[in-house]
Amino acid sequence: MKKIVFITLSFYTKRILKKYKPKVIAITGSVGKTSTTQTVGDVLGSNFSVRKSYKNYNNELGVPLTVIGELSPRKSIVGWAVLFLKATKLLLVKNDKYPECLVLEIGIDRPGDMEYLASMVHPDLSVITFVGGSHLEYFKSQSELTKEKLSIINYTKTLKPIIINADSPEIMNGMAEYTNVHRLSYGFSKQADLRILLESFRYKKLDFGFETNFSVLYKSNQINFKIDKFISIANVYSLVAAIAVGAEFGISLEEIKKVLEKSVPPKGRMNLIQGINNTTIFDDTYNSSPASSVSAIDTLNMVPRAKTASIWAVFGDMLELGGLTEHKHRALGKYAKDSGVTNIVTVGELAQQIVIGAEDSGMNKDNTHNFKNKKSSIKFLKDNLKEGDIVLVKGSQGSRMEDVVKELMLNKNDAEDLLVRQEPFWLK
Repeated sequence: MKKIVFITLSFYTKRILKKYKPKVIAITGSVGKTSTTQTVGDVLGSNFSVRKSYKNYNNELGVPLTVIGELSPRKSIVGWAVLFLKATKLLLVKNDKYPECLVLEIGIDRPGDMEYLASMVHPDLSVITFVGGSHLEYFKSQSELTKEKLSIINYTKTLKPIIINADSPEIMNGMAEYTNVHRLSYGFSKQADLRILLESFRYKKLDFGFETNFSVLYKSNQINFKIDKFISIANVYSLVAAIAVGAEFGISLEEIKKVLEKSVPPKGRMNLIQGINNTTIFDDTYNSSPASSVSAIDTLNMVPRAKTASIWAVFGDMLELGGLTEHKHRALGKYAKDSGVTNIVTVGELAQQIVIGAEDSGMNKDNTHNFKNKKSSIKFLKDNLKEGDIVLVKGSQGSRMEDVVKELMLNKNDAEDLLVRQEPFWLK
């Protein structure tokens, strides 16, 4: 039954795209896909009618559903029948309101996924956000994963450049195979076409939260930003990628700036939430990988805080790392310790390796704490968090670390509006 659904979805996707000919912008990478999809959609939406991937609709089910414009009926046979009737109607009766642009998040889990998805949608423009150690479970090596990600280039139309993160070594090294491909790069690197000026990058403390200040240099034009929603470096990358896409579609830099300064990141991607005891929570619970965890720690160390305040890193398991699971968790523990994280709290058997890595690197055992379940970790945190402390909460989707945030946030009534996975089917 599942195979029949996929074949049918692929059939409708290809024919709907052929009939309506929207501009397809594909976003792929190991981290930052959803935030970049959000910002690119916001920028293009200032000049075009746009549909962007809903939540994590980035696989063989989600990508076609975005093209069709419907949510998953899940296990409802009647729901699927109605969905396919709507798709048929799109083909038989022209819908004048079909979007001019589709911003599609493309995720992969195993070899062959990119060929299946990219050959289905054939993007007009592709963005590769960052490639690092995530979704390694079904790949023999990091280089094999990188090759799979970059293979989206083979299915992208050549009218516009491939937009890439110049600060991702895996991407830059992998691009050696694509010497004849026009590219547009962004990042802190001095070689980036859209260069984030390192000397301009700083955080300013607000009454609650922080303001991110940075400047981007593009074709001799300097654009200065003050953003109070997109806090992390990873989220700033999403903003700059959106500048690149917007510029390629002829949108002025001034207009792009206005849009991005009002943009809001998706839930669970380094969002600031006011916590108990006047603490600041960095909610990064949507998912986790070694690269995104390192980026989150870097952000914690850059934001201003009182001298008496502590930095807490609360980690759940990082999943889908295959044979590198133990190594990657221990390496994260070492990085957290070396970066000055004050206290590490972990939940789960895999995450315990983070504590081991930190302690092996010299972190005091009084500052490391592993718990078998979230309930115990929540009680410990409630008893130990002090005024002014900064708390990062992060874990893979399967860890459901948003449950920790929910118990630590000052106003639990805001959970539905602020946290990921608060729909009824997640809360069963």
